[in-house]
Amino acid sequence: MEIKSKDEARFFSKVDSTEIEGCHPWIACTTQDGYGLFRINGTLTTAHRVSYEITVGPIPEGMVVRHSNECTTRGCVNPNHLSTGTQVDNMRDRDEAGRTPKGESSGASKLKTVGVLDIRKRAAAGETQASIAKDYQVETSTISAIVRRKTWRHI
Repeated sequence: MEIKSKDEARFFSKVDSTEIEGCHPWIACTTQDGYGLFRINGTLTTAHRVSYEITVGPIPEGMVVRHSNECTTRGCVNPNHLSTGTQVDNMRDRDEAGRTPKGESSGASKLKTVGVLDIRKRAAAGETQASIAKDYQVETSTISAIVRRKTWRHI
């Protein structure tokens, strides 16, 4: 992406860089997950990618920009907290740092913790998984995975 000096000035006006070594939070528009968003050359992109390109250089093709495991602020654009790697590297970093969303904090979850506990209780009492699945409007395989603790292992 081509970054002009006027874009750089506009970018850095949206960064709180008062902490020299700490995180530099993005103080403008963000995604629902807290990642900064910045429009450059008509394209909306994540702010940490723009920060990397401004301060380090082009992102190698097929690579993502990752936050270090010590950096827990998704909106951080401090180039000292950023590096490139594969998406697999990024997911491994996320898992090792314990940032994997679990249970109802996962955006894809239809169920809540109280429902999962009820599902296990009903299955233990002998109710069929098909009946439980119908009540919760999920697939029988979802109920099976919960009962066998393949999913929702953390509770």
